[in-house]
Parts: sequence; C-alpha cells; structure tokens
Amino acid sequence: MSLDWDNLETPEQAFWRKLEPVVLGNLMEVLDKEVEKSSFGNRRNF
Repeated sequence: MSLDWDNLETPEQAFWRKLEPVVLGNLMEVLDKEVEKSSFGNRRNF
C-alpha cells in the first residue's frame, strides 16, 4: 500500500474539513435567529 502524495491531507486540513459542517450549521442557526428577530424591512447590515 502506497501513499497518494497528490491527495495527502495535512492534520490541519483534516481539522478544518471536520469542523466545516459544524461552523456552517452554527452560522445558519445564528442567521435564522437574526431573521426571526428583525423584519426584512429594517434589517441591519452585518
């Protein structure tokens, strides 16, 4: 069994790849709460 050097993932890349869905999920949750709190008419810029 040989290593595929072209597609080798560093620990840092693996960390971010695993973290990404969590971050995106939390971001969507925060955005949903913001939208519920304020109507679209007087929505603040982030």
